[in-house]
Amino acid sequence: MLLKSRVAQAFVIADPYPRVLSFSTARCPSPFYIAPMEYLALRAWFMEPRQTRASGVPAALPGRVIIHEPRRVRIEGTPEPRTRLQLILDVTLDATAPIMRVTHGFKNIAATSRTLAAWAIACVPLTGRFVVPWGPGKNPFRSITYWHITNPAEPCFQFGRRAFGMDLDPAPLSTGALKVGIHTTCGWGACVYDKTACIMTAPFIPGGDYPEGGGTITMYKTTPPDKAGWAELERVGPLTVVPPGATVLLNEEYRLLPLPARPPKDPDALCALLNRKRCTEMPI
Repeated sequence: MLLKSRVAQAFVIADPYPRVLSFSTARCPSPFYIAPMEYLALRAWFMEPRQTRASGVPAALPGRVIIHEPRRVRIEGTPEPRTRLQLILDVTLDATAPIMRVTHGFKNIAATSRTLAAWAIACVPLTGRFVVPWGPGKNPFRSITYWHITNPAEPCFQFGRRAFGMDLDPAPLSTGALKVGIHTTCGWGACVYDKTACIMTAPFIPGGDYPEGGGTITMYKTTPPDKAGWAELERVGPLTVVPPGATVLLNEEYRLLPLPARPPKDPDALCALLNRKRCTEMPI
């Protein structure tokens, strides 16, 4: 399904599973990675207090289109009996700005309450870089969670006083894959590629019980030897008690911004540039 506004377009599918395949403008190409695999483009999984391998199961089933308008589509996934969850995907293009608003939801179809968090995962090619600001305020701490698969000495990591970055070059990793969670209160991270930035924003909830060690934005990168690698910039909401029949939601915003031919490599300078552009060209 093609969605179009005056300045942007997006392509969304419901079958074989709900995904946002692309989001672009005339000047800014789509950031998403397209490949014949389940993890392509933009998807949603769920988290629980103790994570299981079933996180992606509801997102691997076909969906049904409930609303299809020129700038909006709403898809309801097939109710999944193993996890007792139903995926919801709602995508809307802003009428006049290069902005895509996405709501990911998981409806509890069990007979008892569940503790859940919605988890949005943007899959991108190995080109460009990720950058996330640490957050506003005078908090003196800078906290990162390294997964056990990660070598903290990977040369792709970039540490700044105000931001953390990761190069997405396809160079082999010492462990084959890495994953880091950034404990940030800013609510946004960016994928910078091809003279473009896609700023991905999800609200930060102060005092929220964030899973996986408290990281609100996560970076993942893999370079499998037998196929092309990819990277993921992930946002997650806090764990929430969801009664039977209710839905846990994660509301996101994606903004496309054209950049200079050579944007800064330093993560602090790059985040400062992105913050200026997001606040001046497209005020919040």
